[in-house]
Amino acid sequence: MGLAVVIPAYNEAGRIGDSIKRIQQVFPQALIIVSDDGSRDATVPEAREGKAVVVEAPFNRGKGAAVQAGVLEALRYGGWRFLLFTDCDLSCPPEEWVQLLKPLEQGRGVVAVASRWLPQSRVEGRTHWRTLASLSFARLARILTGLDFKDFQCGCKAFTREAARILFSQPLACPRFAFDVEVLLRASHSELPVVEVPVYWRAGERSSVKLLKHSLEMFSSLLQLRRLYNRKEPGHVPEESPRRQF
Repeated sequence: MGLAVVIPAYNEAGRIGDSIKRIQQVFPQALIIVSDDGSRDATVPEAREGKAVVVEAPFNRGKGAAVQAGVLEALRYGGWRFLLFTDCDLSCPPEEWVQLLKPLEQGRGVVAVASRWLPQSRVEGRTHWRTLASLSFARLARILTGLDFKDFQCGCKAFTREAARILFSQPLACPRFAFDVEVLLRASHSELPVVEVPVYWRAGERSSVKLLKHSLEMFSSLLQLRRLYNRKEPGHVPEESPRRQF
């Protein structure tokens, strides 16, 4: 297959090593890149011990910036056709990635978005408040951007090599928690076919998202993205929809 995996990480010592091993068990030939976002613990040496390529930021810049740095590092390597980024907790487990990558292998899209909110999706361990916050954000994002994704922020998305190059080569205007929305807006503007794929997803034991603080930040970012990307036409097709064929 040829797969590169980018893991944005911030203070993930004690977990990053186990996540790398789990990915290696399912995809033993994958290029694994840990993009450290200014951690103050042993994340970096633990990742190196797990034989991952490590990119280090001098200070905390945000998840989107970490993902972008990891993607740009991956583009320096050959031997892979597809790139996937995932949260360190592997809430969308590696066993699910085969389904996420299938549309790319079949040529039905160049970006695949893991979704927790399609009818076929399976979600476990999500609290009521986080579910409400996630669904509310997705609804607001649809209203403000014109994109019709069910789930913008599931921490697992896959790209062909060329799509990754197109979408991450330029600096992100919103490099923190709303970066997923900006990447999908870029895909829409670039007329790249995107497929939304139902997945199994289980909530991690800890989350870096603080509902009140980051909800306000993400709302502000959505308004900023609305100004920057003033386009209403959606640029993707959900996995279950026959509206367009790629």
